[in-house]
Amino acid sequence: MIAGGGGDLSIQSEDMENSGYRGVSGGCINITSAERIDSFTISATTYSTENRDAFRRQLKYYFMNPIDKWKSKKKFPWKIVFQMLKLFIVSMQVYYIGKEMSRFITHQSNMKITFRELFLEDWDPVREVMTYPPAAGPFAVYTKVKFYENIDFAIKALSNITENGLGSFAYDSSAEDEVSNITLNIKRFSTGQAYPFNYTYNYNKAVVTETVTIRPPYPASDPKWHDFSIEKYLEDHKKSLSFDSLIKLKLQMCLRTIYLDELDQENRPKCYRVFVTINFDNYLHDGQITVSLEAHSQRQPCNGNLDNSFGSWWASRRLITFLVIILCFSSAILCLRSLVKSILLRQKAINFFHQCYNIDLSFQDRQEFIDTWIILILVNDILLIFGSVIKLTKTVDYSSTATNDYSVLFGIGILMTWLGLLRYFSFFDKFNIVILTVKKAFPDIMKFAICAVLLYIGFCLCGWIVLGPHHLKFRTPSQTSECLFSLLNGDDMFATFATLDTKEPLVWWFSRIYLYLFISLFIYVVLSLFISIIMDAWDIIKSNCGGLQKATDLHKFIDECPDDIYSEIYQDEQGKSLMVRVKSFFRLGNSLDPLL
Repeated sequence: MIAGGGGDLSIQSEDMENSGYRGVSGGCINITSAERIDSFTISATTYSTENRDAFRRQLKYYFMNPIDKWKSKKKFPWKIVFQMLKLFIVSMQVYYIGKEMSRFITHQSNMKITFRELFLEDWDPVREVMTYPPAAGPFAVYTKVKFYENIDFAIKALSNITENGLGSFAYDSSAEDEVSNITLNIKRFSTGQAYPFNYTYNYNKAVVTETVTIRPPYPASDPKWHDFSIEKYLEDHKKSLSFDSLIKLKLQMCLRTIYLDELDQENRPKCYRVFVTINFDNYLHDGQITVSLEAHSQRQPCNGNLDNSFGSWWASRRLITFLVIILCFSSAILCLRSLVKSILLRQKAINFFHQCYNIDLSFQDRQEFIDTWIILILVNDILLIFGSVIKLTKTVDYSSTATNDYSVLFGIGILMTWLGLLRYFSFFDKFNIVILTVKKAFPDIMKFAICAVLLYIGFCLCGWIVLGPHHLKFRTPSQTSECLFSLLNGDDMFATFATLDTKEPLVWWFSRIYLYLFISLFIYVVLSLFISIIMDAWDIIKSNCGGLQKATDLHKFIDECPDDIYSEIYQDEQGKSLMVRVKSFFRLGNSLDPLL
């Protein structure tokens, strides 16, 4: 009989020999770092047998999933229901936000089409259809006459937009019939002359920006606008344009409009100030000045009367936002509480094993106490709280940077919220096998991905350098990467082969060898190896009966707990008073109470 200060200890000599125990020092067992005990049945001076068993039950209960905890304590898993409720409310909020943004983007896209038809001379609606390869070349001007004609056309269209346009447009000016000011923003080299006859030039690469404000000389829709000429206007004001030094010219106009939509229960009229910019791009100085139009809307306060409006609808929308903040804040508090208690329990386990068995828990055992799913839920709660606060405190303007910021917060938040559902699927064996397969394969996938990315970058740079001047899909590194990734997924292969624009035999043969090699290597080798890594992990998990790995010291200690989940000892807390349960909920100390 061996006495350990905290309790009696009986061990047969043959058990000591078979287990490799070396003796007791100060009531704890001394074991070398190279050895591990197979049975944790020894009490220590600082822990009685009852406290040791209680701590074992505490660990066992901690590592139970909510379903088993429900069975053991007969307590309804309200936290799962709470997370499901949060998921439903957040999804509802994101749905309505996405619907609003979709309507706004559609409205802005259609408005740009309208402005192109009104302000760009010879604009073809076919250009609005996104086709690949493009059905037409860039929209550009090639002569000085057409350059000035395009500017004149846009200014004349602006002077008549309130009469000719179908939309509800008005000028951003002090009077209803006063055309808003027009601004020419001219970006040029400070000095620039080119003399191609004798191959000489005189340039100063310093870039200057000059602004010319055109104050409309006539009222809106006045017939005198038909005789307006921007070239003559610049001459009268002692201004001139040198196409040798011109880099970019912006024609900027401002309008006011009211967005009506369908005026259903989800929508009200919205007022916007629209900034229209027509760009004339001469960066390359290649005889072609490309023309493009941009339109940016800025939300403005709206005043008006809307009969049969649905005010309660907007109140319910704000109520949903408040609910999201309250639910996410409560969820974050629960997650923080869980993480703090996990860290404290981990530290107690580290001290327990070190003092009683002279064992340092492995990194794997220590990580078992931190549930990454809890961290995931905490992060998505924080993102959703910030997004909801931004939405409440700022005017809804889907063209603003703040709105884009909170849309990103909501997007990542809802993604992580739905990913968090996998935590609850992992409680079932069939679903857990899939999660364990991904977890098992992830380290090998990352190692494989590093090698594949190096190979992919090499092909990208090679294709960009050699094929970039001759192929539409390889003009920039970004386009090259997008093209190769599309080929990797079997998309648009024939068009990639067919759209090479060169008569050089060397480049033609190189393109064929390059594309055949990339497609064969990545589709038939790299992707196959990627799939085989996942399948190997799947086979290992299935062969190990659902992914059971070799037991660690922590799990060996827990597995020796004789009490199953239906043991009455786990239900002792049922008789506790409400005040005791409340104190237990907020308790973060190192108590040995197994039911904490």
